[in-house]
Amino acid sequence: MTTVKLNEIVKRFGTVTAADHVTLTIESGQFFTLLGPSGCGKTTILRITAGLEIPDSGQVIFDSRDVTWTPPNERGTGMVFQNYALWPHMKVFENVAYGLRVRKTMSEDIKKRVKSVLELVQLEGLEDRFPTQLSGGQQQRVALARALVIEPSVLLLDEPLSNLDARLRIEMREELTKIQKKLGITAIYVTHDQEEALVLSDRLAIVNKGAVYQTGTPHEIYSAPNSLFVATFIGRCTLFPGTVQSVAGRYLTVAADNGMTITGVRSESSREMSTGQRAICVIRPENFEVEAPSEAHNTLDGNVKFSGYYGNRVEVGGDFSGVQFVANLDSSSTPKVGEFFRFYVEAQEVTVIPEEQAEERPGAQKS
Repeated sequence: MTTVKLNEIVKRFGTVTAADHVTLTIESGQFFTLLGPSGCGKTTILRITAGLEIPDSGQVIFDSRDVTWTPPNERGTGMVFQNYALWPHMKVFENVAYGLRVRKTMSEDIKKRVKSVLELVQLEGLEDRFPTQLSGGQQQRVALARALVIEPSVLLLDEPLSNLDARLRIEMREELTKIQKKLGITAIYVTHDQEEALVLSDRLAIVNKGAVYQTGTPHEIYSAPNSLFVATFIGRCTLFPGTVQSVAGRYLTVAADNGMTITGVRSESSREMSTGQRAICVIRPENFEVEAPSEAHNTLDGNVKFSGYYGNRVEVGGDFSGVQFVANLDSSSTPKVGEFFRFYVEAQEVTVIPEEQAEERPGAQKS
C-alpha cells in the first residue's frame, strides 16, 4: 500500500489552468475521490498522478519517493479509463494479460495471475470471449482486471462507471469498493457524480477551476461546506443571505434579507464571524421538519408551490418570502400545493458561511 502526496501541482494548457497549486495527501489504503464539474481539472490531476501528464511545477510523491519525472510504467500504478480502452481483437484473457506480457512475466505466472484476477472480478469462464461479446458491465470488469493484474500500488480510476446504466452503475460501485477494501489498495477515483462520490469515498476533494476547494470525509463535506460552491455542488440546499445579528460561540443569528431570522452554526472550515457581517445560511432538504423539535429551532412559514411523491419521501418546494426552498418530508405528512405551511429546522442543522467566503476561490487546500 502506498501514500500519495501531491505538492503544489500546477499545470497549464495555454491560457487554461487545469491544476492550480493542488496539494493533497491520499493515505495508504484509502479510497479517495476527486469530485467536480466537467472540465474542472480532476482528470488532469489524475493523469499527473499516473505520469501521463507532467506538471509545470510541483511534486508527485509515492511514500517517500519523488516520481514527478518517473515514466508511467515505472510508478506502480494501474489505471481504468472511462472508455475502458480494451483491445477489440484480443480475447478477455489476452486483454487482461497484456500488461504482464509487456513486463515479460513468465507464461505460467501469467496464467495464474489472470485466472486469479478474473475470479476476483467475477469473470471466470469468459476468458475466450472478445470485448464485443460482453455487456458494458463485463467490459468494465475486464478493464478493472487488467489494471489489477499487474498488482499496482495505486489504482487510478477515471469515471469508469459513467457509461453504465443507472442500475448497473449502483451494482458496480458496490463491487468496486468490495474489491478495493479486500486488496487494501490505495485508490484515486474521478467522478462528477455527487452521490457516487459520497457512497464510495473514505475521503474526497471538491475541485473547481483547477483548484481544490475543500477536502474531508463525505460527512464533513456535505454537512460543513466551506463555500457556497461546495454547498450547492454537493447536494441541494436552500440559501438565506443576510446579516449577522448576534454571535454566541459557533451559534449565529442572522437577519435574512427576506425578513426572517435564522439561527445556525458556523461551518467548522469557515473563518470567525462577527455582528454586522454578511453571511449565507445553508439548509439541506432533509433538515426541514413538520413538527417542532425539542432542540432550539427555526420556524419558517412557506408557500408550497409543488409537491412530488418519490415513494420513500415527498419533495416539496416553494418560497419563504422570496427565498426558494426544497424540502424532503415523510410521505405521511404532505403539504398541499398552494397553501402556506410551517416548517421547522434545528439550529445545528443550519450551516452559516461568511458571504465574502461564499464565492471565494480557496486555491490549494491541504488535506
